[in-house]
Amino acid sequence: RIEHGLRRMWGKTATWDRTLPHIVGDIREFRHQINIICCEMQHFISQVQYYINFEVLECSWKELENAVDTAENLDHIIEAHKRFLGIVSERLMLNQEHLQVLTKLYANYKNAINFMDAYDKAHEVLKKANIIRAKRHDSMNLKTKQGDWGIKAADEAAIVQEDKEFQAQLKAIAKIFTNNQSTFSTSLRDFLMALSLVRCN
Repeated sequence: RIEHGLRRMWGKTATWDRTLPHIVGDIREFRHQINIICCEMQHFISQVQYYINFEVLECSWKELENAVDTAENLDHIIEAHKRFLGIVSERLMLNQEHLQVLTKLYANYKNAINFMDAYDKAHEVLKKANIIRAKRHDSMNLKTKQGDWGIKAADEAAIVQEDKEFQAQLKAIAKIFTNNQSTFSTSLRDFLMALSLVRCN
């Protein structure tokens, strides 16, 4: 779910030139920040998945297959299966001894989910801002076609206020993402530290 969500985010962000054309100039740095965080999280998730699929499951399954092929009776197969489950649980740190490592791993997953939730909320803000800009653009084009050149003082003041509010929203969103990135980096460092201690022991 997490990897799919991060890929969906990356794909949605990549289409902003087309889907958010009226504000894309204002959100270039913002998009760059999102892509960096997204890539960091994707890399971590993919490395964990690689370890689970290839370093644990595939190797352990091969050992189980060999044990089943050489088993002389059902008891040997049952024993091989129990050994397989024990090895997988140990290598995936699903036992009580590795509870601290597993907790820190889950913290990284939680941070990624929080980031995706924050992104969805931010995207709604950007879509609304794009709609406001689009309406403003259409209104100005219509007035131009009708021979009404220039912008009235009241309209200009409204535009300035809208732009100020949008920039304030961008700053608030960027701060949230910066906090997400900092929290993820900290939890990732804690996880790697706990993991290194387990390996040393």
